[in-house]
Amino acid sequence: MPENCKVFYINDFIDGSLSAALLHFAKNTSLWSEGSKGQSHHAWKDRSISPKHLPKFIGVGLAEVYRNLQQEIMIRHGLNETIYADTFNLCRWYPGSSQPAHSDNMEGKTDAPKHKHRSYGSVIYLNDDDYSGGETFYKNFNFMVRPVANMVACHPADVLHSHGVKKVTGNIRYTIASFWTFDKSKEVNFS
Repeated sequence: MPENCKVFYINDFIDGSLSAALLHFAKNTSLWSEGSKGQSHHAWKDRSISPKHLPKFIGVGLAEVYRNLQQEIMIRHGLNETIYADTFNLCRWYPGSSQPAHSDNMEGKTDAPKHKHRSYGSVIYLNDDDYSGGETFYKNFNFMVRPVANMVACHPADVLHSHGVKKVTGNIRYTIASFWTFDKSKEVNFS
């Protein structure tokens, strides 16, 4: 890991059966349009589903993943204060899609003030066998995380940890994206 880089990743973070259920749902649901309502950016239209739109059995499993990730972030970053996710969305990345480097708190962006509360970001990769590319890159560290199914990667939301997504080719890349804050009033609703 490069010096000053506070990215961590954990293989097999999410149970394979939950991941399989999420993938089956993602590939077969018609809720992408409904589930992305209220997204702050047009790029996420029909590409993101919030937890409240997921079937209950998947939501229950994700709530456990949420709690586990919350604990991992707090332990690995030595936090004494509880953090909460403001987003915990199922996402799809079509072939040809990518994302330029950015910070999750949108530091320095005057057009995105509602994200300043974010302190951490994470991505859980749900599939890795039917697409290429889609690596998460960290521009200030010349470092990349290659997607591995069921792995989580987490980073601070600051400019130092600006990151993006390399172009996806082949088939759809599925992930769970989350952003973490110390502000409990912004916590995502699972029901």
